[in-house]
Amino acid sequence: MEHVDRLQGMLDFEGCTSPQFATKVGLGRIGLAGFFLGSVFGASCAVLCLSLVVDIPYGGIVTQWALYVAALSGFHFSEFLVSG
Repeated sequence: MEHVDRLQGMLDFEGCTSPQFATKVGLGRIGLAGFFLGSVFGASCAVLCLSLVVDIPYGGIVTQWALYVAALSGFHFSEFLVSG
């Protein structure tokens, strides 16, 4: 459990003195969330393009999964942009 507590402390930015990460609405946390959502969207789009070009086993399932993840992360990123 010590590893989980240490990881949770890192994700909560415990002990961080920067005002960008000290509050829940700091620009650092907002930027980090946007970076994560954009990275997930980009990775799923890359997997989608790769699954369409290269003949891989279970290509239909991979294509559906990539479309789902791209739509989900794209929705949350657009929601993030509108509300932020």
